[in-house]
Amino acid sequence: MLRLQDDLDDPLGYCIDVRGFGAGIRLDADLQAHSCKSGAPDDQSFAIAGAPAHGAILLIEYDLCLAVADPGPGAPVLLRPCDDPSVSRAFELLADGRLRLLSEPDVAPPELCVGVAGGSGQLSFAAVFDPVNHENNQGL
Repeated sequence: MLRLQDDLDDPLGYCIDVRGFGAGIRLDADLQAHSCKSGAPDDQSFAIAGAPAHGAILLIEYDLCLAVADPGPGAPVLLRPCDDPSVSRAFELLADGRLRLLSEPDVAPPELCVGVAGGSGQLSFAAVFDPVNHENNQGL
Protein backbone atom coordinates (compact mmCIF):
# COMPACT_ATOMS: atom_id res chain seq x y z
CA MET A 1 0.00 0.00 0.00
CA LEU A 2 1.07 3.56 -0.66
CA ARG A 3 -0.03 5.50 2.39
CA LEU A 4 0.08 9.23 3.13
CA GLN A 5 2.47 10.15 5.91
CA ASP A 6 -0.20 12.25 7.63
CA ASP A 7 -3.48 10.53 8.59
CA LEU A 8 -5.30 13.87 8.16
CA ASP A 9 -8.86 13.35 9.42
CA ASP A 10 -9.03 9.54 9.22
CA PRO A 11 -7.52 7.28 11.90
CA LEU A 12 -7.10 4.56 9.24
CA GLY A 13 -5.02 6.96 7.14
CA TYR A 14 -5.27 7.54 3.41
CA CYS A 15 -3.82 5.35 0.64
CA ILE A 16 -3.56 5.58 -3.13
CA ASP A 17 -6.71 3.87 -4.36
CA VAL A 18 -8.44 2.90 -7.60
CA ARG A 19 -11.93 4.38 -7.98
CA GLY A 20 -14.81 1.91 -7.71
CA PHE A 21 -14.65 -1.69 -6.49
CA GLY A 22 -15.42 -5.24 -7.62
CA ALA A 23 -17.08 -5.36 -11.04
CA GLY A 24 -17.36 -1.56 -10.98
CA ILE A 25 -13.63 -0.85 -10.58
CA ARG A 26 -12.53 2.03 -12.82
CA LEU A 27 -8.99 1.24 -13.94
CA ASP A 28 -9.14 4.01 -16.56
CA ALA A 29 -10.03 6.78 -14.06
CA ASP A 30 -7.64 9.10 -12.21
CA LEU A 31 -6.49 7.56 -8.92
CA GLN A 32 -7.66 8.94 -5.58
CA ALA A 33 -6.71 9.08 -1.93
CA HIS A 34 -9.11 6.89 0.06
CA SER A 35 -9.25 5.43 3.56
CA CYS A 36 -6.70 2.64 3.82
CA LYS A 37 -8.34 -0.78 3.81
CA SER A 38 -7.29 -3.70 5.99
CA GLY A 39 -5.60 -6.76 4.58
CA ALA A 40 -4.25 -6.57 1.05
CA PRO A 41 -7.05 -5.05 -1.05
CA ASP A 42 -6.50 -5.50 -4.79
CA ASP A 43 -7.22 -1.81 -5.48
CA GLN A 44 -4.55 -0.57 -3.02
CA SER A 45 -1.78 -3.19 -3.36
CA PHE A 46 1.20 -1.62 -5.12
CA ALA A 47 4.82 -2.73 -5.44
CA ILE A 48 7.92 -0.91 -6.65
CA ALA A 49 9.33 -2.82 -9.60
CA GLY A 50 12.92 -1.62 -9.46
CA ALA A 51 16.07 -1.53 -7.41
CA PRO A 52 15.30 -0.97 -4.17
CA ALA A 53 13.38 2.31 -4.06
CA HIS A 54 12.90 3.49 -7.63
CA GLY A 55 11.30 2.30 -10.83
CA ALA A 56 7.77 1.52 -11.96
CA ILE A 57 5.05 1.22 -9.33
CA LEU A 58 2.87 -1.75 -10.15
CA LEU A 59 -0.76 -2.31 -9.13
CA ILE A 60 -0.15 -6.00 -8.57
CA GLU A 61 -3.59 -7.53 -9.18
CA TYR A 62 -4.15 -5.72 -12.50
CA ASP A 63 -0.58 -5.57 -13.88
CA LEU A 64 -0.82 -1.80 -14.43
CA CYS A 65 1.61 0.93 -13.39
CA LEU A 66 1.27 4.38 -11.85
CA ALA A 67 1.71 6.93 -14.61
CA VAL A 68 1.32 10.55 -15.64
CA ALA A 69 0.40 11.41 -19.23
CA ASP A 70 1.41 15.09 -19.16
CA PRO A 71 4.00 15.67 -16.42
CA GLY A 72 3.58 18.95 -14.61
CA PRO A 73 2.08 20.46 -11.46
CA GLY A 74 -1.54 19.35 -11.06
CA ALA A 75 -1.29 16.41 -13.48
CA PRO A 76 -3.51 13.50 -12.42
CA VAL A 77 -2.06 10.16 -11.32
CA LEU A 78 -3.24 7.36 -13.61
CA LEU A 79 -2.89 3.63 -14.24
CA ARG A 80 -1.48 2.53 -17.58
CA PRO A 81 0.11 -0.62 -19.04
CA CYS A 82 3.65 -0.82 -17.73
CA ASP A 83 5.09 -0.90 -21.25
CA ASP A 84 3.13 2.16 -22.52
CA PRO A 85 5.76 4.52 -23.99
CA SER A 86 3.38 7.51 -24.04
CA VAL A 87 3.43 8.07 -20.27
CA SER A 88 5.98 8.80 -17.56
CA ARG A 89 5.95 5.96 -15.05
CA ALA A 90 9.28 5.95 -13.20
CA PHE A 91 9.15 6.99 -9.56
CA GLU A 92 11.51 7.20 -6.63
CA LEU A 93 10.55 6.68 -2.99
CA LEU A 94 12.58 9.29 -1.10
CA ALA A 95 13.96 8.77 2.41
CA ASP A 96 11.46 11.31 3.79
CA GLY A 97 8.52 9.28 2.41
CA ARG A 98 7.73 11.40 -0.65
CA LEU A 99 7.02 9.65 -3.94
CA ARG A 100 8.83 11.61 -6.67
CA LEU A 101 8.32 11.36 -10.40
CA LEU A 102 11.71 10.73 -11.99
CA SER A 103 12.43 13.39 -14.56
CA GLU A 104 13.06 12.62 -18.17
CA PRO A 105 15.10 15.22 -20.08
CA ASP A 106 12.83 17.93 -21.53
CA VAL A 107 9.69 16.15 -20.30
CA ALA A 108 9.02 16.70 -16.60
CA PRO A 109 10.14 19.52 -14.36
CA PRO A 110 12.36 18.24 -11.54
CA GLU A 111 11.02 17.62 -8.06
CA LEU A 112 7.40 16.70 -8.75
CA CYS A 113 5.90 14.47 -6.07
CA VAL A 114 2.56 12.76 -5.66
CA GLY A 115 0.31 14.89 -3.47
CA VAL A 116 -3.32 15.19 -2.48
CA ALA A 117 -5.31 18.23 -3.47
CA GLY A 118 -6.66 19.95 -0.36
CA GLY A 119 -10.20 18.87 0.49
CA SER A 120 -10.94 16.74 -2.58
CA GLY A 121 -8.90 13.56 -2.18
CA GLN A 122 -7.73 13.99 -5.79
CA LEU A 123 -4.18 12.80 -6.37
CA SER A 124 -1.98 15.04 -8.49
CA PHE A 125 1.60 16.13 -8.88
CA ALA A 126 2.83 19.12 -6.92
CA ALA A 127 6.03 21.08 -6.97
CA VAL A 128 7.87 20.07 -3.80
CA PHE A 129 9.21 23.50 -2.98
CA ASP A 130 6.16 25.53 -4.03
CA PRO A 131 5.32 27.55 -0.87
CA VAL A 132 1.72 28.10 -2.01
CA ASN A 133 0.90 24.40 -2.37
CA HIS A 134 3.31 22.81 0.09
CA GLU A 135 0.90 22.56 3.05
CA ASN A 136 -1.98 21.14 0.99
CA ASN A 137 0.02 18.31 -0.53
CA GLN A 138 0.86 15.41 1.70
CA GLY A 139 3.78 13.16 0.82
CA LEU A 140 3.24 9.45 0.63
